[in-house]
Amino acid sequence: MKLLLLLLPLFAHAKPWKQVWEARFDTAPRYAFYDATSSNILVALDGAAIRRISLQGEAEKENFVETEGAPGPMRAYGGRIYWAIGKTVYSFPADGGRLRKEAEASADVLDISLDAKGKLFVAGAKGVGEPKKEYGAAATSLFALSADLFTLRNGRVSGPAKERKICDQAAYGLERSPDGKWITACGKRVSREGESLAESKTAPGRIAYVYRKDSQYDLLVVPYPDEKVVRAYQSEEAGK
Repeated sequence: MKLLLLLLPLFAHAKPWKQVWEARFDTAPRYAFYDATSSNILVALDGAAIRRISLQGEAEKENFVETEGAPGPMRAYGGRIYWAIGKTVYSFPADGGRLRKEAEASADVLDISLDAKGKLFVAGAKGVGEPKKEYGAAATSLFALSADLFTLRNGRVSGPAKERKICDQAAYGLERSPDGKWITACGKRVSREGESLAESKTAPGRIAYVYRKDSQYDLLVVPYPDEKVVRAYQSEEAGK
């Protein structure tokens, strides 16, 4: 009986999150990002356009920002959104406006991050670092936490602490849940250090995580490029 009581919480915790909404598009959504300034989710679409989605899943019909090239990841700092297009990182005001070129990397940018002082870092085939100063092995994702920079390579997160393996398949996108665990797209699922949060028949794009005051209402936002859809998931505990 004691063993059963110990196992029940474990299985309950491992239950995938429930889908709460989905938004469909005419072109493939590849990258999602939560902009806390406007409380909108930004989605980068094929054709180098960004569309906004409310936290309730209502997608705007018109492009928020558009340009030319291969759309990449987004981050925010100082009231501006930073957006990678191929090797180039641009920025624009969080409430919309003209693109401004910020930096050129050595290779196509797979992820970007900015530290607490606004210093820009990129990840890609040439490694990790400031643009044109990348070094080390190829990396797919970055996450800046205060003065620390964490890197995702081959399913392993490295940073100031000991390296941690979080996925045994191709992993992309790096977010951090309130309990300090890493969330990534791992194969055809989104997992939190081995715990499956969302599963699909197609591979996810770059995920986004929306923090709420009560963490049970946090949102996991997942683009599925092959399905041309973005889905949001929430803990099964939400509302109970």
